[in-house]
Amino acid sequence: ANNSCELLFRQARDFGVKHIGLGNECKIAAGDLPADAKLYRGIDGLSEIVSLANVDMVVFALFGAMGLKPLVAAIEAGKDIAFATKEALVAGGSLVMQLVRDNGVNFLPIDSEHNSILRCLAGREINTIRRIIITASGGPFRGFTREQLKDVTLDQALKHPIWAMGRRITVNSATMMNKALEMVEAHHLFGLSNRRLDVRIHPQGIFHALIELADGTLLAHLGLADMKLPIRFCLTYPDVPDSRNAPIRLDELHSLTFEKPDEKVFTTLALGRAAVDEDWSFSVALNAVNEVLVESFLADKIPFIGIIERLERAADGFSKYKCRPHTIDEVIALDAEVRVSTARDYLSPHSSD
Repeated sequence: ANNSCELLFRQARDFGVKHIGLGNECKIAAGDLPADAKLYRGIDGLSEIVSLANVDMVVFALFGAMGLKPLVAAIEAGKDIAFATKEALVAGGSLVMQLVRDNGVNFLPIDSEHNSILRCLAGREINTIRRIIITASGGPFRGFTREQLKDVTLDQALKHPIWAMGRRITVNSATMMNKALEMVEAHHLFGLSNRRLDVRIHPQGIFHALIELADGTLLAHLGLADMKLPIRFCLTYPDVPDSRNAPIRLDELHSLTFEKPDEKVFTTLALGRAAVDEDWSFSVALNAVNEVLVESFLADKIPFIGIIERLERAADGFSKYKCRPHTIDEVIALDAEVRVSTARDYLSPHSSD
């Protein structure tokens, strides 16, 4: 947990948990910690707890690139990973995937789109795939013009039409940056180039991904908008146990539609494509800038359209980071450097609107 000490300790008592991690330095009174439990603090503590001998799998759900260090620790300790943090893979990129291969661990995506892609592939060689299509609901501003986006409020941005998610990922969905990052994630997970990755708006949220085979036919994975499904798939992989989830009722699916996203309005998608094609440092910088800008929007410091406009301007300067980084420590350093420059150049009182 981050700050929720009391709830975490209560859960630890209920389930007999002996290893407890806290992200923040919240104060703990004597006697608060459950008996015989060990407390781990911060990122270093997480790196230690995921490496414990009796850990079989790490469900990785830290937001952003901050979790790269414990992710690497878990992989190097030979733990299977159920992965729900696309930002860390966007930033860690080929370094993370090389570690996965070197250590022979299962690296299973919890993101509903990539989880669906994995199911559709079902052991197929990637060279038999013509392209992968990632679906998107379109978010709350599907069909909006650029002019309309100027009047968007925080409350509107946080009302996703299908999924109930955290604030930051909901804003990313509204700007469609979430889908841009998912293209980069798919590139690293499945080794596909930009020309073999595509996005389609599917407002009903039943199709989560499709793969187009070399013969032009499509395979699709359909599922209800329920994150318990991909989480259970990863936890029980490769088995698919019975569950009490209600099946999809085909007779109730009266209309399933697909459309191309408006990439002139949501230019974040073009930035995602560029991140796949460009030097990998582009991905690190793009993710870092976006995280800073989203936090600023949530704090009511910039308008919604300001996220997209500042991302566009910042991306013009990403060439200065070219050919960096070479190690995970350098990724973390570059991420920190870009965050500082973003705050200085795009959020300070002297930066232009």
